Amino acid sequence: ARRGFGTLTLLRIAWPHRWWLYAGCGALLLRLPLSLSVPHWVAETIGALSEGDHASATRCIALLCAMGTGDALGDFWCIYLFGVAQQRIIRGLRLRLFGAIVRQDIGFFDTTPSGEIASRLTADCAEMANDLTWVFRFTIEAVVRLGSILLY
Repeated sequence: ARRGFGTLTLLRIAWPHRWWLYAGCGALLLRLPLSLSVPHWVAETIGALSEGDHASATRCIALLCAMGTGDALGDFWCIYLFGVAQQRIIRGLRLRLFGAIVRQDIGFFDTTPSGEIASRLTADCAEMANDLTWVFRFTIEAVVRLGSILLY
């Protein structure tokens, strides 16, 4: 029977590392409101300066700095947590693939170039894990940004 290689298969591969992915998603959800507020505070600062209200402009600049700093810290944790999840997924994929390669018949190694086997162990596993972690991040980010734009 042919096994599917769709979204459900990718989710099964990520399942052992779900807590890292959950933490990354949590950091992303905490960071996004800060990121989305930055243009608002820029506009408020420009508005206050154009009206000559320097006290309000100073307050808006302080809030802009606070939101920007919070966004940067949240982005660090988001990238770190998704990176840890990605590396753990890559390790698991490589171990499973290496185990499958070792269990092959000797004839497999006569017909399959060693470069192809090495490529599977290095580039293909990394690409698959990279796709999986970025799908989580960019899907959540797109949904939250779209929802925020519609609510604004």
